[in-house]
Amino acid sequence: KRKNIKREAGEENPEDYIDPETPFGEKKNLSCQMAKQYNPSLVEKSWYTWWEKADFFVADSGSSKPPFVIVLPPPNVTGALHIGHALTCAIEDTIIRWRRMSGYNTL
Repeated sequence: KRKNIKREAGEENPEDYIDPETPFGEKKNLSCQMAKQYNPSLVEKSWYTWWEKADFFVADSGSSKPPFVIVLPPPNVTGALHIGHALTCAIEDTIIRWRRMSGYNTL
């Protein structure tokens, strides 16, 4: 009965849940209501350009901060990806981000 009441109420206004357009290289406006469903093509298309513009992928060779380097394992020779690859990448990413937040010069 509850399901039928909700269906009869009608659809919500989809205009309320559309992400605002973000110009390339600008930070996304997050002050309005979030979209009801996550749409990566709308959300992430401007983020990467902003990250590049903000030099998040550039290490400063003249920095006085201590450097942090991590050795990445070679790629899998079989070409078949498995959950271990995702786990390894997630752990490496977490360690590097933690070191960057701790004041190290990382890339």
